[in-house]
Amino acid sequence: QATRLSVASHHAQRMHWAGITSVVDVGCGIGGDALAFAGVGLTVRALEADEATAALAAYNLAPLDTVEVLHRSVSDEDLEGVDALWCDPARRAGATRLHIQRTGPLRSSGSLLMHRPCLRVSNSHREWIAR
Repeated sequence: QATRLSVASHHAQRMHWAGITSVVDVGCGIGGDALAFAGVGLTVRALEADEATAALAAYNLAPLDTVEVLHRSVSDEDLEGVDALWCDPARRAGATRLHIQRTGPLRSSGSLLMHRPCLRVSNSHREWIAR
């Protein structure tokens, strides 16, 4: 599932207005959110664990020099100096959802985030966008 451009652009603008300059897009899919982030001037590291999907994202984002697409998990990523971590869990009906309590690498990354003062987890920008 790809994020609609209008929604991705909304998220990107919110990050831009918050002063964020770099973001790691975890589970970037085919690169819709990464495209929007780059469109507002953010430096983007797009991570995708699925090899074929990462290849599609790399193809889609190839013209952008501020985006790096990597076939890897967030658990293998150095997050030093990154302003934001983007993880969009949205799924269509019938698709699976990611449950953090059942996902070891994300649990350890969440722990990492809580212990790193350079990255703060906040609910202040959490929002629901209905279809």
